[in-house]
Amino acid sequence: MAAPMRKNAALLRGIAKEFRHIYEKSGEVKEKPMYSFILDQFRNHDVTAQKICRGDKELEHMADTYLCYLYSSRRHSELIKTYKGTKRTTEESARSVGLTTSHAKWEKPSES
Repeated sequence: MAAPMRKNAALLRGIAKEFRHIYEKSGEVKEKPMYSFILDQFRNHDVTAQKICRGDKELEHMADTYLCYLYSSRRHSELIKTYKGTKRTTEESARSVGLTTSHAKWEKPSES
C-alpha cells in the first residue's frame, strides 16, 4: 500500500514542478486552477482508484502521461528557443558545421 502512494506523490511533485516552469513569471502555482484540479483528482482517487470502473493503475497512467506531456512541451519550447535563428544560406549552414558545398569548390568558367 505504501509503494503506490509513494508513486502518486512523486507524480504529483513532478506535475507541480512542470507547473512551476510554466508559471514561473506569474506567481504561486498553488493558486492556479489547473493545479487545483489536478490536486483534487489525486485526492478524489487516492483510495477509490480500484473501486471505480477503470482498469488497474489507469489513473496512475493518466497522471504519468500528463507529466510526460508537460515535460515534453517545456523541452520542445526550450529547443525552439535555442535553435531559432535567422535564415541562412546553404553555404553558411554548411560552414557552421565544418562542411563545404560542392558548388562552392567549383568556379564558373570565364567567358572570353
